[in-house]
Amino acid sequence: MENQALLERLKNIRRLLGLTQKEFGERMGMALTTWASIEQGRNALNERAKILLQHIYNVNPQYLEHGTRPAFLDPEVVAYNSMKASPRPKDEPFLEEDKDYNFPGQNVCNKGSKGEFNAFRIAMEYADQAEKMKSQKEVFRFPCPSCQEKEEEIRALRSNIHRLEKETEHQRRIIEFLMESGRPQDRNLNEPKP
Repeated sequence: MENQALLERLKNIRRLLGLTQKEFGERMGMALTTWASIEQGRNALNERAKILLQHIYNVNPQYLEHGTRPAFLDPEVVAYNSMKASPRPKDEPFLEEDKDYNFPGQNVCNKGSKGEFNAFRIAMEYADQAEKMKSQKEVFRFPCPSCQEKEEEIRALRSNIHRLEKETEHQRRIIEFLMESGRPQDRNLNEPKP
């Protein structure tokens, strides 16, 4: 069972990004039930999921482990993590063993089948969505100067409208008062004054 604080941080990350459990898990290549069970503490958050969180959503690993802010890293910081580093000497025997096996999708460029093309298309869609999320995250992190100027203009216009409404109401009351006290209603306007 996972630490309750970690589970809350996982939920918080997903909610900050505005995603459902299904959308969040799908972008990481997980089934809905897998991510939901991780969030609820039934399954443990493994290293693969932590790396995917860092690469896909730019989640700060320190935030996951200890809750230190910021929750998200800049994309440039994520690009230099250990996943991009060259293999260490102790990894080389495993890499040599892997060369002998034929993994599915190993020769994607040579085959060109419909299924592999769909996988490529889906990967491109995820990349596009990640770019959109990065830009949206930046929009929410740093308010746009032109947006602040527009908000100030809107506030000024609203205060002017409110002031004009008060003046209009005051003038309407004056006109009503003058109409009631100035002339009798039954007198014709074209008649000369006595």
